Amino acid sequence: MKRIYKDLRSTILVALIAFITCWVSNIWIFPAGRYHTNPDEWLKAQLNLTQEQHKKLELVEQKYVHDRSALISKIKLANQELAKVLVEEKQYSIKVQKASEYVEKLQAELKEVTLKHFFEMQPTMTPEQIQIMNQVAIHALSQHE
Repeated sequence: MKRIYKDLRSTILVALIAFITCWVSNIWIFPAGRYHTNPDEWLKAQLNLTQEQHKKLELVEQKYVHDRSALISKIKLANQELAKVLVEEKQYSIKVQKASEYVEKLQAELKEVTLKHFFEMQPTMTPEQIQIMNQVAIHALSQHE
């Protein structure tokens, strides 16, 4: 009888850890309440872009939205797989490590796509607009410290 309770406690503990891991990852990727509106719309309003600049940035924005959405979907699936592995494995293992590393790899790709987008926008902007965008980026990056 004791063995059953020990296994049940272990399973519940692992499921709880998996849930917390997914929940924390979700908070880092999709921070709630950070913006009052769509962050892209808010940034464009701060930058006071001209119609010509909007047109030039349209394709850059479409590519970024597509790439970002694809990566976010992959991250969600990878987190689900990590949760499944955490429940299946009885201890830290190569399988847990690989699943965790895959989530981290996708998160790094998302950051890289975002940084490339940041720099792809700059040739279209004035020096003043770039300065505003840099300040917004500094503020956003310092929020996770």
